[in-house]
Amino acid sequence: MKNPTPREAIESLTESLRMARVEVEKARAERDALQAKLAVAVEALQKLHHAVCGETGFAECVRRDSGKAYPWPALDIADTAARATLTADTQNGASQ
Repeated sequence: MKNPTPREAIESLTESLRMARVEVEKARAERDALQAKLAVAVEALQKLHHAVCGETGFAECVRRDSGKAYPWPALDIADTAARATLTADTQNGASQ
């Protein structure tokens, strides 16, 4: 195989750079789409968490109406996980 001429080498490098830019643009678009989906999911989690675990949420109403501390370990685990996720999202959002 013969060595490319300087012009061919430049054209090849230029094409490679163009293709790399296209891939970067695609990656940025995918990142932006994922960030938008994540924002929607976090907002939905916030609303669901408030509706279920908030002061006037479903779980609090059931516990209050039951006349005793209603044991609900699965909900308590989910509440802890949701709080941790929402706290991490808030901290990550503040640092970006």
